[in-house]
Amino acid sequence: MMDAFSKIIEKLNIAKPELYFTPDENGGGDRHVRYGFYEIKNSCFGPVMFRFYEDRLVDGSPISVVAVRVKNSNFEHREYDMVHNEKFYATLNFLQKANKTDTKIISKVASNNWNKFLSKPNPNSKLDVRPGITALQSFEAFMTVVDRHRPYEPSDFVPESFIPDLVIALLVTANFAGAPVWLKNAVPQNKKVATVANQQPRTQANCINYFTALQKVRGC
Repeated sequence: MMDAFSKIIEKLNIAKPELYFTPDENGGGDRHVRYGFYEIKNSCFGPVMFRFYEDRLVDGSPISVVAVRVKNSNFEHREYDMVHNEKFYATLNFLQKANKTDTKIISKVASNNWNKFLSKPNPNSKLDVRPGITALQSFEAFMTVVDRHRPYEPSDFVPESFIPDLVIALLVTANFAGAPVWLKNAVPQNKKVATVANQQPRTQANCINYFTALQKVRGC
């Protein structure tokens, strides 16, 4: 399926509209096409404007770029002078062969027109295909979401640890590991009663110590 940009170039090649050209203030150009602004007053898509200019890559090396804006549909797209980029070469071929008329206006005025070209789009779009989302637009949308203030902060969450559970296990082990082992020797009944009576306070103290330590570990 042909994308929107390719469809625009194909239709304009068939219609052969007049281009109104304003050169870039720094001059320059590439492949027999001058840098600047190329405006189509009317077409099957409505007003269309091209901009052919020089941009810079991340490493600082120059690269030619051709961009198009279609006013009626608020459509915008750009192509770069890269190897095997047929869309870029097809656009330059169209700009080179089309009839051009100099606008006789300064570059700053044309640049201002370019910046405002899509400010008031016509709701009756004549471009019946939707523009695709470029990688740059996707990145900008992603960064917009990332930069938004989060409804929570990492400090709102208390990091969990398995250490308190280990401490509890050790306390339980230590508490019951120290219980005396009684021999099965015959003991008089009155001594058994006395022994049980003596054990109760010690058992209660152990329980109190255990639950006190548990509260400290759990932060209660």
